[in-house]
Amino acid sequence: MRAHYFTWFDEERTPEPEPWDVQSGGGPLANGEYFAAVFRHLEELLEARGPRVAADLSRLRVVATPNHGSLPMTGPDVVALLVLDNWSRTPRWSDDVGLVLATNRGRRWREAATMLPRPLGLLDVVDEARVRVERSLWARKGRRPAHARVVSVPLGYAHQVEQPLVPWEERDVDVFFAGSTSHAPGRGGPVRRAVRRSVGNVKTLHRERMMTAVEEVRRRRPDLAVAVDVVDGAAVAQRAGSYSEDLARSRFALDPRGTSRETYRYYECVRSGSVPVVTSLPRHGLYAGAPALRLRHWSDLPQALDHFRDHPEEARRLHEECLAWYRDVGSPEATARRLAPLVEATLRSSGGGPGA
Repeated sequence: MRAHYFTWFDEERTPEPEPWDVQSGGGPLANGEYFAAVFRHLEELLEARGPRVAADLSRLRVVATPNHGSLPMTGPDVVALLVLDNWSRTPRWSDDVGLVLATNRGRRWREAATMLPRPLGLLDVVDEARVRVERSLWARKGRRPAHARVVSVPLGYAHQVEQPLVPWEERDVDVFFAGSTSHAPGRGGPVRRAVRRSVGNVKTLHRERMMTAVEEVRRRRPDLAVAVDVVDGAAVAQRAGSYSEDLARSRFALDPRGTSRETYRYYECVRSGSVPVVTSLPRHGLYAGAPALRLRHWSDLPQALDHFRDHPEEARRLHEECLAWYRDVGSPEATARRLAPLVEATLRSSGGGPGA
């Protein structure tokens, strides 16, 4: 027996939860392909636990949503997946479902503060303060859930078509980036817009500094193959095939932060074996010990690449660590293994016992 899957956005876009066929694809979610694979593997694991657990799957309802305020599908046999929440909020409906999963749980005040005195560190602190203010204001406008436990799950990939693994020695692009370098100024709430007007947008400033570093790499290291394509996010999604091919051929891929320190690009990099280059990445939870070329500032990029030119064995080791981390922590299979006992316990609780 199979579980039942749905997506829901809001009453205007989707008046009723819409069926989500995880067997055939990702549906309307940007990272839907990733989570469709997670749930397929999850079902296989639960079915392997015995006929009674497999039979319980027919009661399981999974609904994926970006809506933090309301959810039309509730009950103890509902697993809700909250996506696109850069504020890391506890949804108002968390008491009404059996299990809450959520991406983008990487908001840590202490983590932002420890970035100082790194250039751009102050802006990260201001951005985190803005998030805390907006999250507090949001919480005061509605009910406060008694059940605050939310299970963190990977953000996953969004613009990636599976590619054959290209051996490290055969990769012909040294540095790669495809994506936007700005953020729409009208997005977000009034507090966020006011912060942008006064101190600048954290995503834009990070990416402007990154592009300056890229130009310096091109000037100092003409021997390197640098491939940079500045396009908006929609264009990357439309070019998923060529984007995935270029990433698979790349040794290092620039992974600047956006509106959150978590990015789809990180998962796309490590899945392909390309080493993500970051200045801002969560250091806790799923990301504890996560492999990357970590820079204090984008201006350190030329020096870092010089180091790996002189120590190629370190670069290859990072490549292998990326593949291993994705396999053991970030992949759909690894996520399904972590979630299987939680989902089984949810089914057991909602049915009164195994096989009930």
